[in-house]
Parts: sequence; structure tokens; C-alpha cells
Amino acid sequence: MENVNLEAIYEQCIKLSHQIKNPILKECCERILHDYQDAIMRKPASLGNYHYFRGGLLCHMYCVTKNALSIMDLYTKLKVDSDLIIFGALLHDIGKATEYTDFMHNQAGYISNDFELLGQSYKSMHIIESYLSKFSLDVEFKSQILHIIRATHEEENVSKMLEAIIVQYADKLDKKMSSISLMFNKAKKGAQFALNENEQVYKSLNEQYANTWYFE
Repeated sequence: MENVNLEAIYEQCIKLSHQIKNPILKECCERILHDYQDAIMRKPASLGNYHYFRGGLLCHMYCVTKNALSIMDLYTKLKVDSDLIIFGALLHDIGKATEYTDFMHNQAGYISNDFELLGQSYKSMHIIESYLSKFSLDVEFKSQILHIIRATHEEENVSKMLEAIIVQYADKLDKKMSSISLMFNKAKKGAQFALNENEQVYKSLNEQYANTWYFE
């Protein structure tokens, strides 16, 4: 993924944060993106599964947010809070900026002990809460914001808000699509391949499907 323009993706994330209408959420989001810019452009999004490359964390943040906004735009009758969706999608994994090592080719990454012991959402919630604490914010609304972050992580699948459900599914979709992309692109038309040990899928045989086999 060396050809990814991380600067351009970062600018897109900033533009997405500009769409937040609540002034406190908007300022917190922009401050966090600014303060952690260098880190999120060096870290992978995972330790070998999805978006496993330098800046993969930034790409994951962007893709999840775009997924979430697409879902929100499709189900307009729900009238969900776009501020919570954008804020939560952009920052749900911000803790990895401090807990993951920088991506390096041919070298295994690692995460810190407290990240392992306290769960994936702990560091992200801790960072976000520290920024929110600098403002006068309704306590219950603050809990809603932090719930969006907590609910995105599979081991803590306790979504109690529609906004959290949207961000959670946007996150799962990006993880799945990113993790299978290389395998999918390498497969021939009509070939069967495994998404995981429980899922076998086929690639399209449509004559009009413009597929270029990876090894050709």
C-alpha cells in the first residue's frame, strides 16, 4: 500500500470533521486529529489483518466514517445524530495511535499490556474523555459520546444507540473488505476462496465483469 496518499486522506478526515455542527465535538475532534496526526499516519489499523500498512489506521478511520455516512444517508427517516456518527467513526480507534508500534516491513508489531488487559476501547475512551473534560458538557451527553466509542469494539458489543449501531457496522464492513481485498484481487474469475475458516465464497463469472487476475 505504498501508493496511498496519506496526506490527502488526512485532509479528507479534517473535512469530515468540519461537518460536525456541535462546536465542542467539532473542536475536540479537530484537536485530536491535529495532535495525533503523525502517529495515525505511522500506525497500521491492525496487527496483520485489515489495513496492515503504514498509515493503515488513518485509512481505517476514513473508511469507517465514509461507510457510516453512507448508511446514515440511506436511512434518512431515522433522523440520527450525524455529529455523533462522524465523531465516533473518526475517533473510535484513536487509542491505537499510542498503543500500537509504528508499522515496519518484515517486523511483527505489538501492543502494550494495558491495551491487552483493559480492552480495545479503553485507550480511545481515555483520550477522548481527556479532551472533552476541558469543556463544559452535559454529563449524560458525554456518556453517549463515549458509548459510541465503546460499542464499536466486538468484545464489548453493547450498542444502545442507533448511532452506535451504524458506526459499529461501518467498522465491521471496513475490517472485512480490507482483510479480503488482496486475496480477492489475486483470485481468478469463478474461483472459490476462503474469507475465513467458516466462509467460502466465489468470484463472479459474469462475462462483462472486468476482472484482471493479479498474476497476469
